[in-house]
Amino acid sequence: MIANVLGIFTPTLTIVLLSILARRGLTGSLDAETVFTTLAVLVMVTHPANMVMTIVPRAIACFAHFERIQNYLLESAGTDQRKVTTEAVTNTSPGGPAIKLQNVTTRVLRGNVPVLQGIDLEIDCQRLVICRGAVGSGKSILAQVILGEVPLIGGTVEISSGCIGYCAQTPWLPEGTVRDVICASAPEVDILRYKQAVHSCCLDHDIASFSDGDRTLIGSRGISLSGGQRQRLVCS
Repeated sequence: MIANVLGIFTPTLTIVLLSILARRGLTGSLDAETVFTTLAVLVMVTHPANMVMTIVPRAIACFAHFERIQNYLLESAGTDQRKVTTEAVTNTSPGGPAIKLQNVTTRVLRGNVPVLQGIDLEIDCQRLVICRGAVGSGKSILAQVILGEVPLIGGTVEISSGCIGYCAQTPWLPEGTVRDVICASAPEVDILRYKQAVHSCCLDHDIASFSDGDRTLIGSRGISLSGGQRQRLVCS
């Protein structure tokens, strides 16, 4: 807004000042030579002034980005505090422990009140478990604890395998076509496995509705897709 003020109000201010000076008799006749010379000088001054006004907020934003990057680089390296138990790995029968949390306490930021405190949880193999609760109660943090993304203050987390699939609430998608995203831009694609993945994630009807099929560009972060389509695509 500040950068555009000069270009918007310079003609108006020029006319106002000229009128004041002419009324007081401080200016002579306004011929074509004076008008065009004045306009040329104003254009020469206004454009660099606009550029300066545009650069200043960008420079301030750059310094703010540098500060965030520096704070990130100064953070201590994250370590996976989970334990992969041999017993859980070999035990694949129903009822065996797949995930086990004992007295787990964690918080998101330093100095904050713990989001999860003294959590004991055991999830058996081949079981479907649903976690529900009020907004901000710690459901997402619990999932991140199981994934090893959140450091623990206390307690232990035991898992049957370090390979865990996770579908985030806001999925990240690279740019490219639907096929490229599903196949991770692999040079060779197993067509049978590709079709099975598409069918399992219920993408058949979506791909059929696209004008270019699975060659449709999804745009930056999947902007051309709906929320449900992005979720199904990232699951494939």
